[in-house]
Formats: sequence, C-alpha cells, structure tokens
Amino acid sequence: MPRQYFGGELPDYYIVDSDSHIDETKCELWRRFPPELQPFAPRKFTDANWQDRGALVRGSGDSSTRQYDSIWVLEHSKVFPNSDFRTGPYGKLANFAPHSEDQWYNREGERNPKFRVKDLDEEGFDVTFVFCVLHQNLLNTIDNPEVAYHFAKGWNDWITEWTDGYQDRVRGTAILPLHDVNMAVEELRRAADLGLGGAYIPCQFKGEWTYKEKFWPVLEECQRLGMPISIHQQLHESVGMRRLDNEFLKHLFMGIDAPFSVVGFIASGVLDRFPELKIAWIEQGCGWLPFYMDRLEEHYEIMPDSVPTPRHEDPRGYFGDQLFICFEPEESDYLPFLEKKVGPDGIIIGSDYSHFDCLSPFSVQRVLDHPELTAESKKKFLSDNPIRFWNLDPVTHKRRIPAQAGSVE
Repeated sequence: MPRQYFGGELPDYYIVDSDSHIDETKCELWRRFPPELQPFAPRKFTDANWQDRGALVRGSGDSSTRQYDSIWVLEHSKVFPNSDFRTGPYGKLANFAPHSEDQWYNREGERNPKFRVKDLDEEGFDVTFVFCVLHQNLLNTIDNPEVAYHFAKGWNDWITEWTDGYQDRVRGTAILPLHDVNMAVEELRRAADLGLGGAYIPCQFKGEWTYKEKFWPVLEECQRLGMPISIHQQLHESVGMRRLDNEFLKHLFMGIDAPFSVVGFIASGVLDRFPELKIAWIEQGCGWLPFYMDRLEEHYEIMPDSVPTPRHEDPRGYFGDQLFICFEPEESDYLPFLEKKVGPDGIIIGSDYSHFDCLSPFSVQRVLDHPELTAESKKKFLSDNPIRFWNLDPVTHKRRIPAQAGSVE
C-alpha cells in the first residue's frame, strides 16, 4: 500500500531530512561537569523581573515578542546572548514571527522524540538529523579548552539519550571542542562510538577557517571514521555578526561565512589530501553557490599558480563526490538552475524544523510537486544524495563504518 503524508502519496524511497532542531533549554549540561569545573560551565539564570511584557503592558509599540528573563553565564566573565545578539536602541531584541498560520513552529516534537516521529510521518521524512543551535553558539563562546571539552561531551551524551529508542528515525549530531585539536579528536571517536550521525564544525572557529592545517587532524579522523562533517550555520562569531549593527541584518546574513568556507576547502587542496572526506553546508542557503563556483573556475584560469592544482579539472566536480549543499524548502525555486550549474549529485534537503522561519510541514511537498524537476532529480535530492552524504547503508540505512575505523594509530 502506498505511503501517505501531508501532501498525498509518497514515492517508494527513503527520504532524509538533513537539518532539524529540538528544544535545548532543558539540557542543563553543567550538571554533567566534574564538580571542580561546574562553576565555569555555561549555566542559565532566570529572573522574572527581566521579562519584556510587550506593547500591551507598556501601552506602546516599543517592545519585543521575545523575553529578557533568561541569560547564560559562562567562565565567570561572559554572558550570552551578549551585545552581539542585540539590536536597536538599548539592546532590544528583534521580533520573530512565522511565515504563516499553517507553518509549524515550536512543536511538541522539539521536546519529545515520540511526537517528532509523528511529525516526520506527516511531513514525509523517514529520518532526520538533529543539530543544536544554542549549544553550538555557547561552545564557540567558551575559551577554556577543558570547559569546552566537558561541554561538548555533555551535549553528545544528552542528545544520544534524547534520541534513545528512536534512532532509526531521529539521529543526533556531535559538537567538538576545537579549542584543543587533540581533545576534539578524542571526543570525535567517542561520538562515533555513541552512534551519532556526523560531526558539526563551524565555517570558522575563533577567527580561523576550519579548512586550515590546524584542524587537519579532525578532518583526517572524520575521514577514517566515516563521519560526515556538517558545517551548519553558526551566527555567533560569523563574518557578519560584528560588522552589522542590528539583528535583522545579522540574521539575514547568518550564512555569509559559507562561500568563504566552500571555496577555501576546494582551493586549499585539503579535499585532495582527504579524498574520502564528506562535507555539507547546512542552513546557509544555496542560491549563492553557482556564482562562486563560476568565480572559482575563472580564478583557476587567470591565477593558476596561486593555489594547489585541484583533483577535479572543474571545481564543481567536488559536489556529489565529497561536497554537498543543503537547501531549505523556500529555496526550491532555485533548484533547476542549481542543478544545471553545479550538477544534481551534491544537493540535499533540510527542513529546519521547527524554527520560526521554517516551512514545515511543506518541505517534502515543495520538492515532489515542483513542476520543473524530473522524478530522477527529486529522488536524488530527497534520498540518493543524503544517503551518500550521511554515509548510510542504502538497504539498512545505518551508518556505514569503514574497515579502517577499527584501528587507531
């Protein structure tokens, strides 16, 4: 009997969501720290007196729909969100509103994996990969490597416990303490043993691009373990964060690091050093990619001696081989042009469930109902490509473990 979903009848193949989120506010990772480090761990404090009660109480429109009653304190010396995240006069936070009343937002599936599975069925996904947002920003705000290590370890344990019993449908991704590369490699190995689906790293960390030699041990270990790298958008410390003066613009340009990162990974030669490594840029848009691939190709022609000679004569050849770009449903109009310019094999879908700016439950429907995409292309974007990126067995859909992953030098 054909499978049914929100939009009607589903095709007979495995559909993968490469980006979704959950409610991170109840993690309390500080409790997982050794006692002597707990005072330095990121910890949330709440004061009802800080709450912004809105225009109705004030009798004016100068308010925010978001609350000011919570703040994170870490390492005794920093608060989060700090002034980088504020906007407008006196640090007011911006208003957030969903696209429409039909859009999912703040779903119970963010708090309970049983309800998350129900939403997957309704939207048409067989599996989703979950990313943290708050905790990756907190991690990258930490300076002390030991605090960062226990914080990353705490999240990786917490998300493993949250998905326990549902990992055939809901799979976590790991965060790593890049503050100390040896610690990051150690935690990466542990995360792989936990069964996490991949490793998140930012485009840049503490001002250094993550394709640089300093981070090669992490990239090499991801290749050895068959752990794909997910470069999910990270607003904090991005190129635009401290160069723009309000949250509207900061949020609009939150994926601005991605072109630097994509071109850097290709032009640096690091992909040829680690030819089995797989990397995807997630929640950072896709419409910019053809322009920068054209620019990159041109610069190989006009400045050929400036960077290593790439393995692929056309730099677009890395997409579908090692590199992938994740589109969100609102970008579906770009897909025919993106496919034409970059090729069909490196494109994957992410729902961004259930953030205020996602389009759930319409994600799968936006692709299946697209009038300009062939059935073959739809299957690649929804199934074949993400199965290959996430290194899943095409039959069992479990993460494939390379033979060399069992040995550590």
